[in-house]
Amino acid sequence: MHASVVEIKLKPGTVTELVNFAEDLREELAQLEGLKELILIDKGNQDILGIVIYETAAQQQATTARAQEVLAGMAEFVAEPPVRKGCNVPLLLSF
Repeated sequence: MHASVVEIKLKPGTVTELVNFAEDLREELAQLEGLKELILIDKGNQDILGIVIYETAAQQQATTARAQEVLAGMAEFVAEPPVRKGCNVPLLLSF
């Protein structure tokens, strides 16, 4: 498994708008090969951590262009450019 970890600094009061934006992309994101999960974590102080889980690193890398488009579409909500990094997922437990 592989992941994109995205650090997002939002403009004040835009958490709900970001969540709605992500939900509106559900059908499109579901079509991306290997994409398994999208998690948004509100860390407080307008800081959001996005975690996107893929089956393989190749699939994560193949979505880079689309990920950049999605991040650009969030421009109205973000205070700073998001930072996206690829990471290995050595363990994922679901209960």
